[in-house]
Amino acid sequence: MSEFTKCLVVQALRPDRLVAALSNFTKNALQLESLAGLPLNFPALTSEIINANLPALFIVSAGFDPSKELQEHADKTIGRDNFKELSMGGNQNDLALEMLKEAAKKGQWLCLKNLHLVVSFLNQLEQEFRSLPDRSDKFRLFLTTESHPKFPSILLDGCFKISYEAPPGIKQNLTRIVSAQSSDFSTGDQGKLQFALCYFHALIQERRNYIPQGWTKSYEFNYGDFRAGTNLVIEVTQQSNISWNMLYGLMQDTVYGGRIDNEVDLDMLRVLLLEYFHPEVLAGKRAVFNGLAISSPADIQKNLPSLDNPLIYGLPFSIDRTVQRFNSNELVNNLKIVTSADA
Repeated sequence: MSEFTKCLVVQALRPDRLVAALSNFTKNALQLESLAGLPLNFPALTSEIINANLPALFIVSAGFDPSKELQEHADKTIGRDNFKELSMGGNQNDLALEMLKEAAKKGQWLCLKNLHLVVSFLNQLEQEFRSLPDRSDKFRLFLTTESHPKFPSILLDGCFKISYEAPPGIKQNLTRIVSAQSSDFSTGDQGKLQFALCYFHALIQERRNYIPQGWTKSYEFNYGDFRAGTNLVIEVTQQSNISWNMLYGLMQDTVYGGRIDNEVDLDMLRVLLLEYFHPEVLAGKRAVFNGLAISSPADIQKNLPSLDNPLIYGLPFSIDRTVQRFNSNELVNNLKIVTSADA
């Protein structure tokens, strides 16, 4: 049988394994090691790809926002005062145009978020951008939007488009988070807790794939939550004695728990916090995460499997078949939509 014929056999006999079979088929056909892609390189994006005449359009999934990472890069590159952002909606159109003209004139970076909420305004935005009278070479425009069927094609064609979403699987997710940090995870209480936070953040994001067992609903845990958690870790580790109750309380009630509106999920968050933020982590006595030896970034590629095992998340192995069957049905339905559109 050909490689694709094997995929058809898998679809007929084990539809819960179709996504994995098609992933392997695609990697072999394109000679790729992974379908996850490379982490987004903000320095290359802002200096080599886009310019004052070519905006960057981030097409995001619900719950994913590149503005925090963009702001951190802007702080290092042009300074916080030269980075402006605005969430669209709520009659912000006139203000957006004013900020656009000012940023272009002063050579600032401007990020307009959630354009899918104001699609009727986007043709005017595109016209104003093209007709800017004064435009500094340092000016950069960043746009974010969720997929929308009425998004104007003329604006799409005039932008450098970037798909921004969490990479599939905890290994890819954790690799992306760690690679974006400049911390030394191997030394000091702060480094060890920071790495625990990276693993914790990736894990609670990936548990959304196992609703309603992972979480009862899909919560929008994002990079902003991670940065808030990082600031909290830095604060508690600068004290003479780490206040674990302070760390648990703020993580549970504010940083991550502030998004949770279900008591069952709040209990689960509390359990995970106690698992990964623990004095034994600092003492080097707890380097095993759900049966896997992960205590440093070097262990990620070595000990984390490419395909997730539900046991990593503290979930029963049998749950994977249900999730994979659902994903396979979604994949087949999407392929049918694409085929009917081409016809």
